[in-house]
Amino acid sequence: MTLYNLKTDGDQYRITKFTNDLDVESSYLLSFSECECPAGSRPSCRHRNMLKDMLAYGITNTDMFYDYETRIVLQSTVEEYPEVEAEALADEVEPCGFALPHPSIGPIKRRI
Repeated sequence: MTLYNLKTDGDQYRITKFTNDLDVESSYLLSFSECECPAGSRPSCRHRNMLKDMLAYGITNTDMFYDYETRIVLQSTVEEYPEVEAEALADEVEPCGFALPHPSIGPIKRRI
């Protein structure tokens, strides 16, 4: 699984690639015509192709991820709470530590 997310960065976009442990692997600033990636000088690159799909899904500036290999959008189910609130929220968090995703979006699991 190759996960990416999309954020705005001024008048451009930033696509970030994550490892299976949800650590940042790489990040590129891009537009529809340019990309900072090594293939950015070509007429098209993976990131500019993904940009169209990610914008169509409406996942800009959200906690959702785009799986490039399957073309599926995944909702992040990992929630972090300050230690002070963790005890008070214990009844609200599922025993496995993951919240239920939106029914139309598949879950992703973070390895701890």
